[in-house]
Amino acid sequence: MKRTRLLAFAIVTVLMAGTAVAGSFIVPPDEILVDRARVIASGVIVDSWSQYDSDGSIETIYRLAVDEILKGSTDPMIEFREHGGVIGNRWEANSAMPVYERGNRYLIMFDRFRDGRLTTLDFVLGKFEFRDVDGARLLVRQAAEIEGWDSSGTVHREPARHADRFLRMVRERVAAGPSGELSADATIAPSPMANDLDTVSAAQIGSGAWSSGSIVNYTVSGTPASGDDMLEFDGEDRIIVDDPHGEITGSFPQSSTLATAFFGGFIEADRIDISGSDIVVNDGVSSSTINQNVYNTMMTHEMGHTLGFRHSNQNKFNEPNSACDPGAPCTTDAVMNSSVSGAFNGNLQPYDSNALSANYATLSSFEPDYLTHTVSSGNEIPFHRGGGTTTWFISAPASCTGPTITAQPTANPTTITAGESSTLSISATDFTSIAWFRTGSSTSIGSGTSITVSPTATSSYFARVTNACTSIDSNSVTVTVVEGCTNVAISTQPASRTIEYGTTTFLSVSATGTSPTYQWFVGNSGDTSNPIAGATSSEISVRPLTTTSYWVRVSNSCPSSENSTTATVTVLDCQPARITSQPPDQTVESGQRATLSVSVSGSSTFTFRWYQGNAPDTSNLVSSSQSFLTPPLTQQTTYWVRVSNDCGTDDSGTVTINIVAACEAPVITQQPQSTSVQAGGSATLSVMATGTALQYQWLEVSGTTQTPISGATGATFTTPALTSTKSYAVRVSNSCGTRTSNTVTVTVTQCQRPMITKQPQDITIPRGAGFTLTVEATGEGFLQYQWFVGQSGDTSRPISGGVGPGLFIGTLDKTTSYWVQVTNGCGSTNSATATVSISPRRRATLHR
Repeated sequence: MKRTRLLAFAIVTVLMAGTAVAGSFIVPPDEILVDRARVIASGVIVDSWSQYDSDGSIETIYRLAVDEILKGSTDPMIEFREHGGVIGNRWEANSAMPVYERGNRYLIMFDRFRDGRLTTLDFVLGKFEFRDVDGARLLVRQAAEIEGWDSSGTVHREPARHADRFLRMVRERVAAGPSGELSADATIAPSPMANDLDTVSAAQIGSGAWSSGSIVNYTVSGTPASGDDMLEFDGEDRIIVDDPHGEITGSFPQSSTLATAFFGGFIEADRIDISGSDIVVNDGVSSSTINQNVYNTMMTHEMGHTLGFRHSNQNKFNEPNSACDPGAPCTTDAVMNSSVSGAFNGNLQPYDSNALSANYATLSSFEPDYLTHTVSSGNEIPFHRGGGTTTWFISAPASCTGPTITAQPTANPTTITAGESSTLSISATDFTSIAWFRTGSSTSIGSGTSITVSPTATSSYFARVTNACTSIDSNSVTVTVVEGCTNVAISTQPASRTIEYGTTTFLSVSATGTSPTYQWFVGNSGDTSNPIAGATSSEISVRPLTTTSYWVRVSNSCPSSENSTTATVTVLDCQPARITSQPPDQTVESGQRATLSVSVSGSSTFTFRWYQGNAPDTSNLVSSSQSFLTPPLTQQTTYWVRVSNDCGTDDSGTVTINIVAACEAPVITQQPQSTSVQAGGSATLSVMATGTALQYQWLEVSGTTQTPISGATGATFTTPALTSTKSYAVRVSNSCGTRTSNTVTVTVTQCQRPMITKQPQDITIPRGAGFTLTVEATGEGFLQYQWFVGQSGDTSRPISGGVGPGLFIGTLDKTTSYWVQVTNGCGSTNSATATVSISPRRRATLHR
């Protein structure tokens, strides 16, 4: 049995404002889902596998290791089913089935399937996954799985649900309402069968549209469907009205789903061939909830999906809110648009015709850009209709009485030799025709209450009894042919395996011959003392705890049989339980809960025992789940966990839950104040507030718009240099509230740089003499002076103490240049250069 994940494309259809939308829901509020759920539980998916159900369809079974039951069942391990899966190269899918990953933790809301087993409520709507996002624990639904509207009619946007608050809401709502789940026999009756829309006409319009000018040959049967069960591989593609067997939980419009499609086929090398499909219309659908034009376009749209076509305005995976893949054809004006308009009345648009021509003009035409893709075993593969030919059979309720089979068919004789004949007979009332079929074929082989058949190999037959209302299929009758039978021969022997302790593996055999049957045994080949009950197919699932041998006997009615070789499943040594990630210490507010969890490795199934106190004190057991939610805590408390399996035990360290005071909402005690600065200046603003663990964010305010300032996250904020008046506010917040301050204004005033009214002058002095240079300047505000040695503008040699309008130099022995820089709040102005020259020394005159 091959375990493969298929990303099934969504073709669920709902109604909103006269428009049918593929892949959509009317998403109810979370509280309504809580009320409708039979069981609500959180836990980790520990196993999953695909198998055949009682109808022969493929279903996927999941096992949830429960860490908390919020409503209903008290089982520590919940097993539930979802339609669809993969066995070998055969696949089936429900258009809206949820997919769960082993090892991930979920909160799941369950409903009961028609056979009493649990299944996810409203397909993907009841699935919530635990995730840590930026340090916060959230419960999220995959946005890519949900496209539609809220019950108010607005476009649905998935919220970020804080996990603890959401769980608290669920617990409180469950506690306030009726307790426990409904019993398995407390089924909800479907709405009255009131679908007065013309399903046959809608199907004929859709079939005719896709069959025009191509090898696609979609037709609508003139007789009703042979049954109303959703079976993809029964040789009959059905449109089933009023959901008679509860494939869709709930009734429209109380349920979010209008219709859903089921597919089956085979995985090929470069494509997935769709070989069988059924469309189920929910009960409660009628002309009061959807008009005929929309119904017609919906049928054409859904049949387009059965040919493998994607949504014309989305990517190849039909993901909501996704753009088309680069280079791929894309439009919203098409029947295959994700929002289907009734204005088309089922008629193809240019995009749809191009898709049909590109993929079904000939048997070899194949253009994946128009097709929906999936992922199987890591490979991306497009859907495609194998051959493109099918007949749609309509299964709809009628007001008249259908036929009755009074005696199921018999064969006389039941066993013949090759070349002989057998007469098949049936008794019925209120019928207009009886057609006979070989089981597995849709081609009639005769009509009437009895026919004669001459099979060359053992064959089964059934009769289809029809009147103007409906048709019903009889039980099968088998004619056994004992001559001309081909003896069985094993073509592929079962292979030996090596597995880890506590895991499951699969053994299979392939055989040729007429109608082979199988019986598996434990032991060496030929030892029939230990047959395996129910192991009568070509493949079995085994889970030995020690090394064990198996074999299979293949037989048929020729009679012949052949024993396989022995296949040994070697079981590796058991690995003891080991804690791989210790639960960390935590700090919570007084009165709040803490979630403790542990990661483990090892073989087989684990048991968990959480204790209150310090390790290894086992006197106070508090939980037996892998994850543990403490009660509300008001003082420091310690816990530890013991993990065990068949091979050993491991204890964690002691976990300490520290308690802090409850959160105090912020209160602004001193508002920031308005101020003014000169152009090019900055202002410093501040706020004072009280509260627990406060956070600050300064905002620039323009009208009603408040824009956060990057990096301005303290109680004090200094503005950048301002050239125009600005307004500001500050938001003070913590986990229990937010306060925004008053808006303040920093006014920018304009000023001028200093103006020098009298420059410093050149002078000549005697060597060694002192001198004074002066400057006169005007300007706004306080003027500052700085004298320099050198040419004007050279600031490399400032004069210490030269900070006034006058500069005195005591002595000078060589010619030197000076200048001064005058500054105020608006800028600086440089003076001209003043050169101080030394006069030449006079030669003394000698008098004699």
